[in-house]
Amino acid sequence: MSHATTTTPRHELKFWLAEAGWAQLIAALGSLLLPDPHGAKPTEPSYTVISLYFDSPRWDAYFEKVEGLKQRCKVRLRRYDRDRTGFLEAKLKHGRRIAKRRCDLDAGDLAAVARGDLRPLRRAADERRDAAAARLLREFALRDLRPAVITRYVRTAYLWADDPALRLTLDREFVCWGKDLPETFLREDADSLPLLEPELRGPGILELKCSGPVPSDAGAFLRRIGAERKSISKYCLAVERARGERGLRTLPRLPHPAEPTSHA
Repeated sequence: MSHATTTTPRHELKFWLAEAGWAQLIAALGSLLLPDPHGAKPTEPSYTVISLYFDSPRWDAYFEKVEGLKQRCKVRLRRYDRDRTGFLEAKLKHGRRIAKRRCDLDAGDLAAVARGDLRPLRRAADERRDAAAARLLREFALRDLRPAVITRYVRTAYLWADDPALRLTLDREFVCWGKDLPETFLREDADSLPLLEPELRGPGILELKCSGPVPSDAGAFLRRIGAERKSISKYCLAVERARGERGLRTLPRLPHPAEPTSHA
């Protein structure tokens, strides 16, 4: 079974931030924040995020990001911690705003989609007239999408008490995979690669996600603790790390799930 959701377009601002800076941020703004409900416990708002990204044989999603296209789409399958349920979503960027079209999937449908079986989406699109499922099917058909890379990281997240639509997250402990992707996504028992270069493994990625203006006290404090705003794509970093390329146009053709893979 699948269930679709569509998010309100919002801004996503990303920063490099050391964990010491995150601790300062939480200490200073703690009374203004609520733990994210995705956390394992109310007092421990952290959880693991595992994402299987899809791309075309020509790596369109990768190059759209690298070249800075204002309108682009990225498709990923995601689950949290040891949960075997999850969702498939299209992350759509229009200028500075981001929206998502998402289909929630039970454990069986999640495994099916990871292995290239799109029947759960077709059922949702045909039987329930699910617009998100229809959009995702269109992306798979038009781009000939297939598994590209997996990322995994630990996320600590809070909501702004006065505006729960505003989220602060810190991602850290990044790893990625570039082979045996469907089964690795479901089991995580293969050897992983560190996502970041050694000199970048200390800081985390802070994201501030909001549909309106950034609260002035949050913005001022981010500047004070030295958060460095950057255009960061965990997907592109994973492609470059797992495929051994650094933004070059010599990426090997992305194989279909049924084809054997030889990349590292």
